[in-house]
Amino acid sequence: DLHRAIETAKAISEPKGLTVITNRAFREADVGVWEGRSMSEIAQSDAVQFDAFLHHMERWHVEGGETPQQVLDRFLPALEKVVKENEGRTVAIVSHGYALRIVLAHLRGLSLKEIGDFVPCVNTAVSKVTWEGETPTVVYQDDGSHWSDRKQSADWWRK
Repeated sequence: DLHRAIETAKAISEPKGLTVITNRAFREADVGVWEGRSMSEIAQSDAVQFDAFLHHMERWHVEGGETPQQVLDRFLPALEKVVKENEGRTVAIVSHGYALRIVLAHLRGLSLKEIGDFVPCVNTAVSKVTWEGETPTVVYQDDGSHWSDRKQSADWWRK
């Protein structure tokens, strides 16, 4: 339900005459005291937690923010509800990079500890997940073939 996700959802829905439905469960991870600060500022002032944020999710937590497990705990039930309510249909869920990185890795069967260097989602990239009964399959992840500007990279976070 955040502005940038709504704008992306509109770009998908308006050409098809569809309505955007917002859901707070699909928000980005709450980064607490980091909110509003640049990545470079955080990397300098909180190097240990910044490294955990990028590479050791099982250890990451900042004051006032959500843990990655809390992101999963709010995102997954909402996702499962959408899947059940839309059996046999195609649904687009627009969310945010860190939350999607956690969720897609979880759907692939990775624990928070195993996510480590699992490549994060890049803005406006497309991932496809199918469900057969209760079983999700990540068909592909982070397809950016629609970008006209190839300067965007899935490796931004390693730099």
